[in-house]
Formats: sequence, structure tokens, C-alpha cells
Amino acid sequence: MTQTTTVQPQGQGRPVIRHPVWCDPASCTAMDGHGHHFSRVIELKALPRCPLGVAVRLSQGTAVADFPLSNVPLVQLSIADDEGELCEVGLYVEMAQELGRLLVRLSPDRRL
Repeated sequence: MTQTTTVQPQGQGRPVIRHPVWCDPASCTAMDGHGHHFSRVIELKALPRCPLGVAVRLSQGTAVADFPLSNVPLVQLSIADDEGELCEVGLYVEMAQELGRLLVRLSPDRRL
């Protein structure tokens, strides 16, 4: 997850971009040293007692000079109801891991 995006010069031609192993080619916008790598979206559908749905995916921007956090991997959470997206937030991987541990501890049967 923490692999960084690297751009390798390729002679006189275009640079070769190395994609993280989780990068989904259909979603990726990283080209010529610009854009973002994205994983496939995982959707958690709304439940009858809660109208909110959640979509989760990984993202990582390409490196930008003088901006050391430009290519830090993030976990993107999008929360929506039946009328559309309500909010989107990016979590650092370490924070997402802590959230995951908390959710497992809260599970009544701990079989998550």
C-alpha cells in the first residue's frame, strides 16, 4: 500500500509510470507524471434501517516537486444517500487501519 508512484524516463520518448499493485487500469488517471492512481471501488449498500451507502477506494497522486505529501496513499470514503453524495473524506492509511481495528472491536461477534 505504501509503494510510491515513480516516473522512469524512457529515452527520448514518454516516461514510464509504475503503478501500485492495487491500481485499477480502468480508473487510473496517472499519465505523464500527472493524475492519480485509483483502486476499484468497494460499495457498501444502504441497509433498511439506514439510508446511507458507503463507497471505499484507495488513491495516490503522482509526485509533485516540493510537495512531499502529494503521492501519499489515501483511503477515500464517499458517503451518499439515495439523492446522491453527501461527503467524501480521505484518510491516511494509518488512520484507516485504526478505524478498522475499532470497528472489529465493536463487532458483536468479532467475525469481520
